[in-house]
Parts: sequence; structure tokens; C-alpha cells
Amino acid sequence: MKVATSVKQALDNKKAVVALESSVISQGLAYPKNLEIALALEDCIRKQNVQPSTLAVIDGLITVGCTIDEIKRLATQEGVLKAGSREIGTVVALKNTAALTVSGSLKVASKAGIRVFATGGIGGVHHNADDKPLDVSSDLLELSRNQVVVVCAGAKNILNLGATLEVLESLAVPVFGFQTDEFPAFFVRFSGFKIPSIRNVQEIAAIAVEHWKYSNSAILLCLPVENSFAISPEVWSEALEKAIQKSLADKISGQASTPYLLREVADFTQGATVLANEKLLLANSTLAAKVALEFEKMLVQS
Repeated sequence: MKVATSVKQALDNKKAVVALESSVISQGLAYPKNLEIALALEDCIRKQNVQPSTLAVIDGLITVGCTIDEIKRLATQEGVLKAGSREIGTVVALKNTAALTVSGSLKVASKAGIRVFATGGIGGVHHNADDKPLDVSSDLLELSRNQVVVVCAGAKNILNLGATLEVLESLAVPVFGFQTDEFPAFFVRFSGFKIPSIRNVQEIAAIAVEHWKYSNSAILLCLPVENSFAISPEVWSEALEKAIQKSLADKISGQASTPYLLREVADFTQGATVLANEKLLLANSTLAAKVALEFEKMLVQS
């Protein structure tokens, strides 16, 4: 594992660090938007006086804190793999380059000692058709195994959100809304599912400290997308239905499902979901930095 000097110094000195995934760079967004957003996410974290750490596997080396050149490579290079926690060992052994999903990022962040991670929306339980096997993201299992606060906009709303929340409950993963009592639905502000509300970052940091005395699971802190960039539930439902039907016709499954569906709904909404994704990623990263700063204060006081 290669840890960037700036990240290592921050961790050694008990300073605030926020981990960022890289799959959004290599698979989630097209060039040049992917590079623009990847750098903007790091910048917005630095503006809070917090150290960002983009995670990836570069030429078989797990990298905690990618350089600008490495981020550019992830944004532009053909054939960058997509690695969840299941694939990390294979990618390392074969000396490949891979962008990390939420599950892969959770595993690496936890091993590196980073306690706060910002992403867009987590994976979960996909809608199931009679001729399609149950498809559950490895994100959920890794959320049950790694002591990290995950700041997100809920789960990707191409998913079965009710089933996703049920699985998270079964796995004993706490889910909170930041100043909201309703589970966000990624591009859509609210899903209709109620969750406990957290008033401020001091509360979530205190909860995490106590929770991790008894559990190895992550904690989800969910922030709704800003209202002015949110997609209406009606537009979203129509876009998702068309995307799902097209994915069934094209026999899309497994890791290919999420990027395929997101591309289809982006086309249907004429790019509105891409803008919403950009805004929620920036907002989540800023909130994650504030959570990390609160952990830093608690470490100084302890």
C-alpha cells in the first residue's frame, strides 16, 4: 500500500482526512467532466483545512492519496478496471490499474485508518425481474464490516430503496439523515422512507465513537441533493422505467448495471442527472470534511 506523504503526515498527526472513491472518475462520468469534478472534490475538502485522499489501485499498488497525474490517468486512460472489495486482490496480483467502488474504498480507507469517506450514492439491492437473479451490491456487506462514516446522498435511486434499507437494518448498519428525517434518493431529494435525523456534525462524531465500541459497521450519514438541482420524482420514475426495460432487453447485470442505468437516465433527462450528481458530490465532500474536523477535535481533547 502506497500512502501519499501528505495523507501519512495527517494521519500520523491525528489530523482530519477524507477518503474519496475513484470509480466515479473512471466509470461514473465522461472526460473531461470526470477530471474536473475529481479535482474539485479534493479542492472543496482542502478549503475546510482537511486532507483529501482519492483511493485507487495504480499498476497493482493500492494508492491512498492519488497524485494529480494519477487522477488524470484514471480520468483518461482506456481500460481502467472497476474494483470492489472482491476484486482488489486480483487487481494487485496482476498489477493492473483500477478505480475503486464504494466497497473497495471502504476496505482501503479502513485499512489505512481513515474514518470518513465521501461518495455520491451507495449501491444496494437492484429491482428484481422474474428472470433475473437477485442483485445486491457488495457495498452493503462492506458497510457492515468497516468502521467508517460514509457521507452520501442515500442510495442510488436506480435501486430498490426499501429493500436496500431492509438489508442495511439486517446488517446492523446505522443510517441517519443530516438535518432530515427522510432517506434521500440520490438525484431525488426524498424517497418516502423515514430515518433518524442528525442535527449537526458533533452528534454524528459522538455517535460514531460510541457505536464503534460495540460494532465494526460503518455509519451512513445521508445529505439530500440541493433542491434547485434535484430531479422531480415524476421525471425520475419515467426515466428509470425506460432505463430498466432497456437494461433487461440488453441483458445487463452485475457490475455493469449501475453505470449502464445511470447513462440511460442521463440521456433521458438531457444531462440533468449529471449536474445533480456533480452538486451532491461537492456537498457530500464538504460535509464529510466537517465531520472529519470534528473527529480531529475529539482526538485532540482525548
